[in-house]
Amino acid sequence: MEIKQTQKFHKWFSKLDNVTSAIVFARLLVVSMGSLGLWRSVGKGVSELKIDHGPGYRVYFTFRGGELILLLVGGDKRHQNEDIKKAQEMAQCPIEDCENFFEGNNDENAKSKKNGC
Repeated sequence: MEIKQTQKFHKWFSKLDNVTSAIVFARLLVVSMGSLGLWRSVGKGVSELKIDHGPGYRVYFTFRGGELILLLVGGDKRHQNEDIKKAQEMAQCPIEDCENFFEGNNDENAKSKKNGC
């Protein structure tokens, strides 16, 4: 399964400590092999991967087509409601407008998009 990430997700992931980023990366590696593990739908086309580490890390994603998972937002239990709302807004964007997949885009380009799209 192909996985892509938004600028917003990449920014969150890059701030994690080494142990946490390794745990999140390992979880995403398993997802890329087709096993979502512990997850749930949070509505409006967004689902939540639960990561049992630290303060309860979460990764919010949406399916685009049959073989693509787009990582929208990452966070933890403390900001869960805000993160879900933001992920739901982002999931409604056309894929070509969605904060551009992280492929070396700078933050200035991401800020120019409407509604985080």
